[in-house]
Amino acid sequence: AYQSGASYTANAAVTLYAVWSKTVSSSTFDVSYNTNGGSEVISQIKINNETLVLRSTIPVKNGYTFAGWGLSADSTTVSYSAGGNYTSDEDVVLYAIWTPWNHTVTFDANGGDGVLPEDFVVTTGDIVTIPDCSLVKKKHVFKYWCTQPSGSGGTNYYVGDGYIGLKDGGTVTLYA
Repeated sequence: AYQSGASYTANAAVTLYAVWSKTVSSSTFDVSYNTNGGSEVISQIKINNETLVLRSTIPVKNGYTFAGWGLSADSTTVSYSAGGNYTSDEDVVLYAIWTPWNHTVTFDANGGDGVLPEDFVVTTGDIVTIPDCSLVKKKHVFKYWCTQPSGSGGTNYYVGDGYIGLKDGGTVTLYA
């Protein structure tokens, strides 16, 4: 490294490259948003020595709730919230932190007798195998579980099917 005005005394050809750095007196800084698979949030420009109000836009990602902004792609700690203040005089990429949805799945014998499968909690991305049924009902044969008591107009789940959780809270009841 050579400072401006320094002497080069080696007896060989050399190429010197300029080294640049952004000075604190720079007038603007880039604030970018990486939504980690969510909907887009437009970047902003921060002016030196001024507080920037971050975008209040909350990105959307199916199966998840937006928790806030972190400082790395795998952040689990929220550093900034939507609409919060950013005061640092430096470029930054803010990364969305997502909380997966959870809900409970229960079973209803729908007029049958016997032991019901145990309820389970499913989280976004989990696949739970639909359990077998030991229910009995006079003059009936168990066919499948359904999200509607009538057995039609809902979603049907056969024993052994994979149930994928994509509901935010609450309970889904499956009827025999």
